Amino acid sequence: QGQRRILCRMLEESLYSGQGERALFLISTLGSMGTDTAMIHYWNARAAWSAGLPELAINTLEQIYSADPWLNSRARGTAHLYRGNPEEACSCFLVSLAQAETMRRQFWSSMDLCLAYLQQGSPGEALWLSRMMVDGFPGDALAPVIYGLSLNASGHHAEAAGVLSSAGSGSTSA
Repeated sequence: QGQRRILCRMLEESLYSGQGERALFLISTLGSMGTDTAMIHYWNARAAWSAGLPELAINTLEQIYSADPWLNSRARGTAHLYRGNPEEACSCFLVSLAQAETMRRQFWSSMDLCLAYLQQGSPGEALWLSRMMVDGFPGDALAPVIYGLSLNASGHHAEAAGVLSSAGSGSTSA
């Protein structure tokens, strides 16, 4: 279980940093560990999106059904986000946040929700949530990135530049 959790974190970071080949390798490694098929489909859909295959990504996400309600909500929200339907994405990500049983899942649901808020044109909500992420996950390099993006969308350009210029100092994904 611990190895799968670490691989999933590495997968998120690979996808955010645009390392598609690494992501595909990690997905195949997860598959060989007996990981839930729905989770493998979720990662394949995210990799497809990163590779510029939006319809494949969306169709795959919409067909995911898992015994894990968090994964189902996150997959639906991600499909809505990819379709450009941020209101529905926000609803799904709020549900996934409520269903998150671990701090790491709370982090990823919060990241998803911030992206949906930004796409929706609600930078105030994204700013509030991203600030909570920075405070709640001080060691995570992606939290300051979403905070900086939220600051920028809220019109705080100088502060955003400062946050973003220092955010990626130790993390490829950031």
